[in-house]
Amino acid sequence: MQLKEHAYEQDQKTRAEAEEEKAALAKECEDLKRQLRPTHEKHVWLDEQCNKHKELHKSSKQPCLHQQNRCSSLEQELKTSDQQRALLEALCHTLQLQHKTSEEKLALQVQTNCVLEQVLKSTQDQQTLLEQRNSALEQEIEQKN
Repeated sequence: MQLKEHAYEQDQKTRAEAEEEKAALAKECEDLKRQLRPTHEKHVWLDEQCNKHKELHKSSKQPCLHQQNRCSSLEQELKTSDQQRALLEALCHTLQLQHKTSEEKLALQVQTNCVLEQVLKSTQDQQTLLEQRNSALEQEIEQKN
């Protein structure tokens, strides 16, 4: 009985840990998505600004130095924004993989606990048979005496 209780407790503990880890990963992923939204909006804005400046360059015969510097600055911000967004997306993907691994780990633990319960039942059945056999042998010995 103690083995079964231990297996049950271990199962409950593993499930609780997996649920906590799953919740933490989901929260972290949502936080990253929230961080990514403003970055994406800034990326769109920077792209629009850069396109406006490029149009200004096309329309003026000799673009002023200020326009060239501003466009270069916007292009650099856009590149930085792209890199930041790629890093956040990679981190979010990594968290999703961790989440999947956590779920697989939980499934394996559940399977292990099922096998342990089967082994426990088999052991208990075997013990019952041995006790019955022992009892029958004791009765046989008593009858002979």
